[in-house]
Amino acid sequence: MAERAEGDRSTASVTPGEDGVRVTGALTFTSVPALAAEPASWLAAGKQTGVDLSGVSRADSAGMALVLDWM
Repeated sequence: MAERAEGDRSTASVTPGEDGVRVTGALTFTSVPALAAEPASWLAAGKQTGVDLSGVSRADSAGMALVLDWM
């Protein structure tokens, strides 16, 4: 799991929960490569998983591409 310091504009974290995952921080060209390189074990084939983006402080096209890749 990518744990990054909150408040740092170049970092993000994904925290699995019971009903899905919560994403916090900035989803940017700087933070996305680390998240994309991690296995998304919380994504199970055929299982519906919620992604809470309410903790995302900023996103650019790399962040959008990551979210779309998770779909």
